[in-house]
Amino acid sequence: MTGYIRNIVNNQRVNPSATLIRGATILSMDERAGNIEHGDILITGSTIIAVGQNLNAHGAHVIDATIVTGK
Repeated sequence: MTGYIRNIVNNQRVNPSATLIRGATILSMDERAGNIEHGDILITGSTIIAVGQNLNAHGAHVIDATIVTGK
């Protein structure tokens, strides 16, 4: 089963689509970078391209991370 999951992640199209996660709380493993409240994460395929605030990615699928579920 692990090989199957790995193949899904590695199965890239020629032009992978971009996904932009907006307004997330980002916990960094890098002490120099620190954590970011209300940050954005830009992903192309299965690769994180950028992390920061107010990122622009025209045509990207946007996920609103400010929505709280379960309340």
